[in-house]
Amino acid sequence: MEEHLDDPWAYEIVPNRQAGDKSQLCAVMWNTKRLTLGKVTALEVSHEDAEDALWDRKPHLFSFSSEILVWRRAENGDWQQLPEKRRLGLVPLHMKSNYGGITQSRRVRGKEAVSLCAAIESVRAEIDATLVLIGDTNILNNAEPAIEAFIDGGFIDLNNNDSATYWSAQYKEAPFDRAFVAVDRPEFRYTRQYVLRSSDLTAHDRFLSDHYIIKISVKDYLDDADPR
Repeated sequence: MEEHLDDPWAYEIVPNRQAGDKSQLCAVMWNTKRLTLGKVTALEVSHEDAEDALWDRKPHLFSFSSEILVWRRAENGDWQQLPEKRRLGLVPLHMKSNYGGITQSRRVRGKEAVSLCAAIESVRAEIDATLVLIGDTNILNNAEPAIEAFIDGGFIDLNNNDSATYWSAQYKEAPFDRAFVAVDRPEFRYTRQYVLRSSDLTAHDRFLSDHYIIKISVKDYLDDADPR
């Protein structure tokens, strides 16, 4: 990223539920000229429910801040640019896979979503309302209980039309990767999920990933008080 964009980048890898488990770790990378990482908080989700194990990839909340220039009127009526802070909360997701059977996997993902929303609600007063959940949900379609749980928890599914984000020769296409954003937030008014995919899916799967790239945008300067 630094080579192509000439900006400094940083990343942080977060641990799984079991400290010795180093497989498929979640990580976040950010442009340090645009974002400052405040802290990373492990969310207190449930890891067991009856016979089901939950959240092998323990969710963590990344709290970012940025500073942008906004237009404000001075006392004399002139417009001037002033710095203002913006904040963003990001939770990378890696939910239960579909190994072990679809019925069990759907049930587990539903429980994971309920547990995550409860964990977020428990720290709601301490975090910024600009909140994004994004990653590999392994959700097969928008009729899953997990989707209903996220919606009930105050989030919008940006892949509600089940656009494919995954391909492999064995399993074909699936809408695994999804972004969820907090409902009724003006900064997400124009936020959509985009899918970037290779024209050669076999080569992409072989050399890069069986997942496509997904992208969303967040408008960090949305000010209805600015009439310009």
